[in-house]
Amino acid sequence: MKSQPQSDAVTPTAARSNASAGYAPSVPITVYRELAAELQATKTLLDSMNTQNQQLARHNQQLRQEIEQLAQSAINLRQSADAFQPSWNLPPQHSEVASRPPRSPA
Repeated sequence: MKSQPQSDAVTPTAARSNASAGYAPSVPITVYRELAAELQATKTLLDSMNTQNQQLARHNQQLRQEIEQLAQSAINLRQSADAFQPSWNLPPQHSEVASRPPRSPA
């Protein structure tokens, strides 16, 4: 007894019934299954990438906030330094100049 090879192709009976409904499949079911599997894998990958993108967006926002805080701290530090700068750059008093020993020629 010979066994019939199994095929995923549409049988003539199914083709006739589909043709009468206005549809005549010409692609084997295996191709559809393969494409469905690829589509599912692509959807899974897309979901994963969307999740990773959301995580990166949150991390990016956090880093931007930290950079802004750092910049503001630098501005505050500069303002504090500028508040003391006039006393640092005062010219020496005449009495200080007179009390210094003269420089010897080198």
